[in-house]
Amino acid sequence: MKSERNQNGETALKMTSVHVYEIHPPTRSPNECNVSERKITFETKIAERFAAWLSEKTKQPHIVSRGCDPPDFLLTPGTWLEVSDIYLSDEEAKFLNLPELRKFSFSGSPDEPALRLLSKLDEKLAKTSYRAIYQQRGQGILLLTCQYCLFDEVNLARVREGLDSFTPRSDQRFFSTVYFEYRLPAEERVYEVIYPLHVVNETHESAGDFRKPVGQWTS
Repeated sequence: MKSERNQNGETALKMTSVHVYEIHPPTRSPNECNVSERKITFETKIAERFAAWLSEKTKQPHIVSRGCDPPDFLLTPGTWLEVSDIYLSDEEAKFLNLPELRKFSFSGSPDEPALRLLSKLDEKLAKTSYRAIYQQRGQGILLLTCQYCLFDEVNLARVREGLDSFTPRSDQRFFSTVYFEYRLPAEERVYEVIYPLHVVNETHESAGDFRKPVGQWTS
């Protein structure tokens, strides 16, 4: 499988000579800003989108502002937000974030997005660097965002299978809730609670379906 960026900044993902998938990321000049500034801008858009969804869901306004890293953001009123992106591979992450990279090839198991998500979840739950903000503002929210451009129902099923048996090696309990943001082909964006398990159970049982996404967002 190959992915190439043309002169217009468009990306074509080629599965075979017959099936061609195209996505249209924002056109960015290599001189527009450095990698760190691009990352901040990208994460801020994700955080603001989540805050808008949370505001609608809770009927209470939520506003994000940059944090001291950690956390990535303060979330008013009274909490904080950490954002982490999930890619298929490190190569995909570089390709989507570095304009000077024109193409990359990738292949792998449908399990790969699930394995990377579980690894990132375990890493974040175990980090002790959130202790200071936890002491100031209590438990925060972790948002894991799927950036894999071909994420589909098969990948989602593998994610849920992995979560069913997931046990963190060291949960510091700095996060009250962990959300997984994803978007299936031709569908709306979804925010799904994936941790802690008792929150997952309570949320989905109250919705009448254990595995029903807790929220969708048109964007």
